[in-house]
Amino acid sequence: MDLSTYSKDLQGALDDVRSDDTETNWCLFGYEGKTTTLKLVDSGEDGLDELVNELNAGQVQYAYLKVEDPNSKLDKFVLINYCGDGATVERKGQMPRHQRDVSDFCRGAHVTINARSDDDLEEDAIMNKVAKSSGANYSNREPSGNSKFANTSPEKVGSVYTNSYTREASAAKDARGQFWQEQGKEDQERKEKEQRAAEEQAAREAEAARQRDIAAQKARDQEAELAAQ
Repeated sequence: MDLSTYSKDLQGALDDVRSDDTETNWCLFGYEGKTTTLKLVDSGEDGLDELVNELNAGQVQYAYLKVEDPNSKLDKFVLINYCGDGATVERKGQMPRHQRDVSDFCRGAHVTINARSDDDLEEDAIMNKVAKSSGANYSNREPSGNSKFANTSPEKVGSVYTNSYTREASAAKDARGQFWQEQGKEDQERKEKEQRAAEEQAAREAEAARQRDIAAQKARDQEAELAAQ
């Protein structure tokens, strides 16, 4: 995956989403044509609904979304790996490797969502995952700029973050595995359906050929009878 060609645009979009000084709360990345070059597709200020409207069911895309944690009231970041049903087989095959590259580039996401359609991006389901990612050591953001980890002693902050990151990385890995297991199952079902359709077509063609042979034989028999008379 080429993340360097448009690196300034990509990084700038991420910074806007992360910043407290802008209203931008999502950005969307996609491929440039048939290449593996990642570019900025769009960004916006109206949250998940607006983002979902920009997804293309015929493509593989990656989104970075800012939401408010319902528990801590802190900003949380969601990385969305979107594999549209209409994406090419080649793109789907590249996705496991490319989404790791995107994950490294968008480091800091609290939750990763693997989606194949709008149905996989229900707000309630995403917010439940965000809530579950919250640690007990987060406190509400203070206007005065106090630490976001006010309930955590300084010597424990590092270990808490590491454990949380490890859990999230493990959950993301499990989600990727489940995503591609389901994708493989769907591909197998599609192949079986196509094979059944081909077999049924072959059977129809064979029956049509048999009927033509019967009709031809009948015609020959009738001609033979007339000639005998």
